Amino acid sequence: LYSAFISLSKKWELKKAAYCDYIISTDLYTLNYFTKYLPSVPNEIIFNYSFFIPDKDINTVKKYDFIYTGLLSEGRGIKEIVQAAALLLSEFPEATFLLIGPFESDEFETEIKSLVQQLNIEKSILIHAPVPFTQISTFYQMSRIGLGLFHNTPKYSTFIPIKLFEYMAFGLPVLFSDFGPSAAIIKETACGLLVSVEDRLSICTAMKKLLTDKSFYDQCSKSGRKAIEDKYNWQSEKKKLLKIYKNELLSDQ
Repeated sequence: LYSAFISLSKKWELKKAAYCDYIISTDLYTLNYFTKYLPSVPNEIIFNYSFFIPDKDINTVKKYDFIYTGLLSEGRGIKEIVQAAALLLSEFPEATFLLIGPFESDEFETEIKSLVQQLNIEKSILIHAPVPFTQISTFYQMSRIGLGLFHNTPKYSTFIPIKLFEYMAFGLPVLFSDFGPSAAIIKETACGLLVSVEDRLSICTAMKKLLTDKSFYDQCSKSGRKAIEDKYNWQSEKKKLLKIYKNELLSDQ
């Protein structure tokens, strides 16, 4: 039944998209999909890069060692973050983790909170409700390292989470899964470390390096920030979007 629904949804989507003047996607996978099935419809990729370019002179006290923002779900590696945190805390008991976002289900919320309790790390793992976009920058400023430990599924192997660019904009070295376009960007910009989400020990080791190797930390922080200033920012993508609108309006006249 589920596969039939997916097939029907794709057919409906392509039928409606065929009547569009322009198709805009935010990742290469989606762009290639519509290029393949609707080659006659003009298309463009507008990356969902960071809106933030914070003031470098902001010197906020760091309250959290690690931060994750977004949906708290199994596919986004929340369980692995908690388990790796427990390993890290056995050696660095003062480390702190901030997880901001809604749980994917009541069942998963119960599972994660029970796991935190079983591991006896309640004081180190802060689970925070979602916050408005206008307030998220405050939490980035108070954090040291950004997390994105996604599972290697069809969905997460092709998308680029905006949180990556937000972390980089605030100078947070990142710890991400070692696959997909996000990993390619992290390698290119040298802004953090990549690990297998299935290897808790490797995750813990990477966490320790980012916490203890100040020279490496500073290098990642500066590299990520510079990449945002030079390339991965909304200002550059906005020009592409406005050009599309302008050309389409002129073609209608």
